[in-house]
Amino acid sequence: MTTTRDRLLTWLDAERENIVTLLMDLLRARSPNPPGDTRDAAKVITDYLDRHGLFHRIISPHPEMPNVVAAFDAANPGRHLVLNGHIDVFPVPEDHHGWSSDPWQPEARAGKIYGRGACDMKPGTIASVVTYVALSKLQEALFGKLTLTCVSDEETFGPWGARYLVEHHPEVLGDCMLNGEPSGPESIRFGERGPLWLEFEVRTAGAHGAMSTPPKAPPRSPWPLLVIWRY
Repeated sequence: MTTTRDRLLTWLDAERENIVTLLMDLLRARSPNPPGDTRDAAKVITDYLDRHGLFHRIISPHPEMPNVVAAFDAANPGRHLVLNGHIDVFPVPEDHHGWSSDPWQPEARAGKIYGRGACDMKPGTIASVVTYVALSKLQEALFGKLTLTCVSDEETFGPWGARYLVEHHPEVLGDCMLNGEPSGPESIRFGERGPLWLEFEVRTAGAHGAMSTPPKAPPRSPWPLLVIWRY
């Protein structure tokens, strides 16, 4: 009996070369931010979704920073999972200082791929895209809703990317979100870099921060440290 897992693994094996080609194409599509023009990178993703007959839409509050959004409802009711990744990358010097090869012409060497974005985070975004396509073929066996968001403008804090979607398109928000931002194989991170606002009120004797080794220690404060924690 063929299980859902078997079907998924069989498809991934058959799609392996296309997945590698897809990643190489995305690495080749220049999307340094700043300046932030990600149109070529977005087209690589939309072309792949088109080849698999999957509906998608472009949300582009900035004309040169499109966000690719796709979603489908599974056959059975359930929760909403969001797959998210960004398609812009940190820029490189014009003279490619520090690079041993052209960062915009990815190379595969000894089982590794080299190029700008080959770590942060085009492979993670491709993983989300491929996962979305693979699971779309198993909708009858799944529960809930799946959304894919490939966003621009992460490297400059997302006013035209993820932040814009969160503020203006609540339909992309789910019960859980998976993001393939690079880390180590030994770590799974959750809720990282969420805002935590702290306000401190300190009562102590005066001193100067620039004097790391004052001639003598300041007098001991008669006041204990008072901390007000506001979240």
